[in-house]
Amino acid sequence: MLNLIQKSFIMSIDEMKLKAIEKIKSLDNEETLKNILSELDKSENKLKPVYNLSQHFDSISKRYDKTFKKLAK
Repeated sequence: MLNLIQKSFIMSIDEMKLKAIEKIKSLDNEETLKNILSELDKSENKLKPVYNLSQHFDSISKRYDKTFKKLAK
């Protein structure tokens, strides 16, 4: 395990991507591939910021009331 961690610090990000792709290409187990895709989706979603703008709707609508009315015309 420690050896793998040491190697990952030496490899560049591009090298790690290529190695991961090579390993994935060699897989034949559908369940394993589904798990990998699921984990990739989860990690991708964690990186995206989540904006909850609905909590600011009232203050935004009051602040830009005239602008919204002009746009509606």
